[in-house]
Amino acid sequence: MPLRFDETTRTFTVSVRELADDAGVHRIGFERGESWNRLGLGTELHSQILQKRCEETSAYKSEIHLETEIPFDGWKAIVTGRLDGCIQLENGGWLIEEFKSAYSPSSHIRPFGPSFERHRRQLLIYCHLWRQLGHSPVNGALVYVDIATGKECPFEISYDELSQQKEIGARLHQLLAIWKAEEIIRKKKALIAATLPFPHDSPRPGQVKLIAAVQQAVQSQENLLAEAPTGSGKTAAGIHPALAEALSTGKQLFFLTAKTLQQKMASDALIAMNRAGGFRTLQLRAKEKMCANDRIICHEDFCPYAKNYPEKMEKSKLLERLQEKQTHHDPNLVFDEA
Repeated sequence: MPLRFDETTRTFTVSVRELADDAGVHRIGFERGESWNRLGLGTELHSQILQKRCEETSAYKSEIHLETEIPFDGWKAIVTGRLDGCIQLENGGWLIEEFKSAYSPSSHIRPFGPSFERHRRQLLIYCHLWRQLGHSPVNGALVYVDIATGKECPFEISYDELSQQKEIGARLHQLLAIWKAEEIIRKKKALIAATLPFPHDSPRPGQVKLIAAVQQAVQSQENLLAEAPTGSGKTAAGIHPALAEALSTGKQLFFLTAKTLQQKMASDALIAMNRAGGFRTLQLRAKEKMCANDRIICHEDFCPYAKNYPEKMEKSKLLERLQEKQTHHDPNLVFDEA
């Protein structure tokens, strides 16, 4: 779940994974400082381990959705996440387990390295959320599992309620400060929304009716089902009022299409509305169609493009260049830059 701020209710929602990140979101392709260790194989292995835990011990709890409200500075943070697994031990205490798949974890996982630290923070937040539900005492185990062999490499992680409470509070303050610092950008986008140009000279009569209906729906948070013939201008009439509402309220707009031609029409409309370059638009393409190598397994041991991906991303400053040069991120242009 992405970060969501609501200034009206002074509430923001944040996932455990986002809260555990130390400096923004890094989940672009391969994780920084790690090899490719979260393939479909890792996901399948993850499920197998939890199933085995539950079969061996009926009291074992797996994949538990957790949600906790944390008030601070007149705001309320809603922290959500899915705990991998936990069990109450014979002494009455609880063991919280967080599983991470990896290749040969016993040889290359380094305690207190960047990736390990992020995983440790994630586990400790889950421990804290579980403690807030009234369970005590609580301790954690960060378990790395070898994708090739299934062998587990556990690390015991001690949980201290007071220190974790302070650490979570500091991170929430940091996230709120980042959001407040972007207030100038949000105000600029709100001004753009007030004078957002229509992508054509003027709306046609049928478009005027649809624009009013979409505007009413997005402002009232209602669902709208509209039908109109091909060529009547549904794309522009739907995007324009929805985009204006998104820009004025600090939200993102997603426009989903079934065909490439429809996607191009939507992109053209967005580009036409963004003549001043006051906001960013992004056209998404399926990952398999963006891969530079379609003949070798997607793993850094076999593909030169995947090899040392995090380091190459950091060194190239690709994301920064794309943000500086483009207001519309077209897949072909992004591919060429990459």
